[in-house]
Amino acid sequence: MSPEEYLHRMKCTPAVEFTALRDTWESHQDGSFKWIKAGIDIIGMEYLCPCGCRTVGEIRFARPGETPRSPTYLWDGNREEPTVTPSFSHVVAGEIHWSGILQRGEWIGVEFRDDDEPEWEWEE
Repeated sequence: MSPEEYLHRMKCTPAVEFTALRDTWESHQDGSFKWIKAGIDIIGMEYLCPCGCRTVGEIRFARPGETPRSPTYLWDGNREEPTVTPSFSHVVAGEIHWSGILQRGEWIGVEFRDDDEPEWEWEE
């Protein structure tokens, strides 16, 4: 796949933090998120699907000293422009609805056909 084809197939959506009650999600933009906390520690995030379907997803982060869960995601600690690894899928009604990454504050989605494998280019 050429670089032009690859970039054409990616959709980027800004990840914007907000502080709100869960029942007010409908007033926020696609890709908005809020931190999940345990005391003062950030342990994950809830987000509005970046595709625009308005469904809510959740990502839980690996925590030092805790037994890893499956799947386990790592957050870079940046609250303004977060990066979460590895890539993940947003599942709705048991089906993969959106696949992508959260890198430097942007949700980067990849579209692929049944015969394609998604390709990721991570910037350091």
